Amino acid sequence: IHRDIKPENMLLGSQNNLLLSDFGLAVSATLSSSYSTLLMDQQVAGTSLYLAPEQLQGHPLPASDQYSLAVVVYEWLCGKSPFHGSLLEIAIQHLSLPPP
Repeated sequence: IHRDIKPENMLLGSQNNLLLSDFGLAVSATLSSSYSTLLMDQQVAGTSLYLAPEQLQGHPLPASDQYSLAVVVYEWLCGKSPFHGSLLEIAIQHLSLPPP
């Protein structure tokens, strides 16, 4: 599980293919339930715009990366983020509101 999908970690390859970078927070899907609270706190503080609800709750799944990618695609298509406010407000919206 990558756990940090966001525009800053996406690169355009030489054949116009999309590449992911920055695997510093990545974990094996089988180990995802045991990653440290410290890493979770750092990630939530840095990229809450793109985090899946289960990831914010400390239980990332492979589908969490798909959620993050969907947020990025929403931004590309709509020209704005699906949620707005402070980092804490955005995290709460990810947890409590349905996706737009």
